[in-house]
Amino acid sequence: MLIRFGRIPLSAARDDALSATDFRVLVALSYHQGTNPCCWPSQRTLARETGLSAPTIRRALRRLEARGYLVTRHVRGLSNVYIVTDPAIVLTEEQITIAVSYAASHRQGRRQPQPVTVAVHPELL
Repeated sequence: MLIRFGRIPLSAARDDALSATDFRVLVALSYHQGTNPCCWPSQRTLARETGLSAPTIRRALRRLEARGYLVTRHVRGLSNVYIVTDPAIVLTEEQITIAVSYAASHRQGRRQPQPVTVAVHPELL
């Protein structure tokens, strides 16, 4: 059985302002981002994966962005591009542009790169 993981900022686990819904969406986005600089799942995909409705996904995305866990950019001809980050990290516009360029260059076939599977030994946690 193949189990895939996402990388979630530790600060999200300590953030009492994040609801369980927000955290579920953050987990799904982190899974899609993997070790890539960004991800671009559709809101429909996020809804299907989390069992939440599309309006709930949109609200959670807005809250995650407001709390600093997410940078969102709309790219013409593509869906939204999401960058999962930590609120303590301030991304420059240049870094965001590079990540969005990555998405645009990998979106040719409308397939997102597969998230990287990573196993961590329990003693390292």
